[in-house]
Amino acid sequence: MRERFLQYRHNQILGLCSVVTYLVLSFCPAVLSAQDLNTTLLLEKEWLAAAEYELPYLIGNARDRKTGQHLYTEYHYSRGAAGSHSVVYRDDQSKIIAFKKLRYGELATRPAVFQYNYLVGEVVSVKRLNDNQLSITYRETVNEGERTQALSVDDSIVVDAGFDGLVRNNWSMSVEDDIDFQFLVPSRLSSYSFRLASVSCAENREARCFEAAPSSWLLRRFVAPIRVDYDAESQRLMKFSGLGNIANASGDYMSVDIDYKYPSYNFD
Repeated sequence: MRERFLQYRHNQILGLCSVVTYLVLSFCPAVLSAQDLNTTLLLEKEWLAAAEYELPYLIGNARDRKTGQHLYTEYHYSRGAAGSHSVVYRDDQSKIIAFKKLRYGELATRPAVFQYNYLVGEVVSVKRLNDNQLSITYRETVNEGERTQALSVDDSIVVDAGFDGLVRNNWSMSVEDDIDFQFLVPSRLSSYSFRLASVSCAENREARCFEAAPSSWLLRRFVAPIRVDYDAESQRLMKFSGLGNIANASGDYMSVDIDYKYPSYNFD
């Protein structure tokens, strides 16, 4: 156990170096060139190797909502720099299928994001240009070019895991309340109007549940709601249900149930 702890500390240092690199890349030009992408992926190789020994603070097991089949496991890490967060996605053979890095600024709902999917070569990059603009870069597969768009936004925009920040900012909302927000959809290089609501957790009285659905009745016919369950006392995320952010080998996003657990470690 002591050796594992020392390896853990060593990898924390490697992780910090990776975060510094990521922060530098975040201030690169808005257009993510092929050279920028290749540099980012090369610099991440060492960190991903070190992640074999890292101790995640949060683990999520994703299952297909229809069949219950296990799809992948999320491993969440708090990196050395303040406000940074990394996620490694592994399949049933523990092979890395994707990774994501987030950096939070003053707004918990609007992190900078870089995500790479090894199954199809999908790239998602979201960077802050200024208080009112985001730069979005998206590549669907390794055989396609990157598309980039500067998007004008306001304080209602929610980016990726910033959805968790939206929930926490509105934790005290009642079941009668609705919160309107703009949800960024990187694959569309745009955002769509959504509505957050507090919903009943009839099956678990110790939970607080929230649901987000498109504001448009037409979109609601095609886009299933997102539901998140939190522990009412600790405010820890316990479950996510909805369309996931990891495309499969066919390039299709999967409808998932993700159950989260928070491991504890003893180095004595």
